[in-house]
Amino acid sequence: MRIEFDLTEHTAAEGTTLFIQTEPAFAQARRSTRGALILCAVAALGGLGGTWYFEGVSDTAGLFAAGGLGLLFTSLWPTTSKARQSALTALRSRIATDPAYARALGRRVFELRPEGFRVEADHIHAELPWNAVVRTLRTPDWFLMVFVGPSPVPVARESFPSDREFDEFADEAERLIRAGGGTVGPSA
Repeated sequence: MRIEFDLTEHTAAEGTTLFIQTEPAFAQARRSTRGALILCAVAALGGLGGTWYFEGVSDTAGLFAAGGLGLLFTSLWPTTSKARQSALTALRSRIATDPAYARALGRRVFELRPEGFRVEADHIHAELPWNAVVRTLRTPDWFLMVFVGPSPVPVARESFPSDREFDEFADEAERLIRAGGGTVGPSA
């Protein structure tokens, strides 16, 4: 089974975001960041509360300080939209400064073969064995294969002429991954 499509900035950024949102190491980093932000906010609010209590700071100054902390806290909180924007910004920056990234976009051919997953582009022809797949994810818009590395290969539903063809591609990939000794679904 074979699909040809154009990898665009948008598709690359969305695929990268999907990987970042679902990769266990990135999920742990988000939890750590959120935990650190919560501790900082509690410490800062405790400090403000102590200042108000012991120093008698005016209500207006206290409200401005609490509001400023709230804005800082929400601007630093990791979210999906921030991850998507960060991925797109980083991709655009790399495309503008690194010719290798600029070549990463464009025409792609993905082929599912019994011996492995074949990728073709102007600059690469590679075949990856199915036992190198460490996890997969299927969403309404994507099929994601993560190879050892981790090296994500996101496949967008929009790359296919029909939903049926996308589903057939994902079903066949999962069948071949299982038969080749890879992992379908979340990693163990």
